[in-house]
Parts: sequence; structure tokens; C-alpha cells
Amino acid sequence: MQRPFSKELTVNYNQNKHKLFWAVDNNNIDYIQEMIDDEENDTSFLATKNISGLSALHYAIKFCKVDTLYFLLAKAGNSLINLTDDDGNTLLHTAINTNDLEKVQAIINYNPNLTIKNNEKLTPICLAKQIKNLNQNIKFRLKEYIKNNKNI
Repeated sequence: MQRPFSKELTVNYNQNKHKLFWAVDNNNIDYIQEMIDDEENDTSFLATKNISGLSALHYAIKFCKVDTLYFLLAKAGNSLINLTDDDGNTLLHTAINTNDLEKVQAIINYNPNLTIKNNEKLTPICLAKQIKNLNQNIKFRLKEYIKNNKNI
């Protein structure tokens, strides 16, 4: 699968946001930690979007190892859990689209808002209902999350 930022990354490598995407793309957790340290633990830069409108967190969900996603989520905490990309997709929308239970579970652990609609006017739950062949364990986990979350 073609990475959506590679051309821009080559042209603008010296800009910090592109270093971030390089580090995420290469699952280079040590380098990401150095960047966080340089920002004095302010993780808001993780919301930086690439040329395709994906934040580093969205990018990690779509293209990277789950370990990188776990690391980014642990650093960002709940502050960025409802972050949207240029298509209005939250991290949970994006995780559902991967059909990867471990990534969906990683997002659910941070209590995302299930009422946020993307640009197609779909909440994460509506999106999940539309996906044919969605992992049954993802469906089960989403139902369980709804049942246990009184704020939905």
C-alpha cells in the first residue's frame, strides 16, 4: 500500500511534522519519544496532519504496528482520543475501518465519544454496521462498550 505522505516527506524532510511521520511510519518509538521530550511532554503536535489529512495517530492506526499505536495513545492520553482527520473520521472510525480488533480495543480503552459523525454523517457505530465482513469480535466489543458506557 502506498504511504500517503512519502512524496511530501522526501521534499520537506527537515520540517518537524514530516520527521514525526517518518518516525511513526518506521515504528521508531525512541525517536518519537525524543520529539515528545523536545516538546517538553506537550503531545499536541501528534495532532499534526500530513498532506492526506491524517494525524500521526490516524496514520499509525492505518499503517503501523499496534505497538506504535499503543505508545502514541499512552503519550496523548484522552486529550486526542476524539481527534478527527480531514474526512471527519475519529480514531475509532479509522480503527473500525482497519477491521483490526487490537487497534479498535486500543482506542476503546481511552473512552472515545461514539456520537461524533464523520463527513459522511456516520458515527463509528453506524460505520461498523455498514461494513460487511466486519470482525465479529469488533462488533461484540463495540456492543460491550456501549452497554458499559453511560455517557452514550
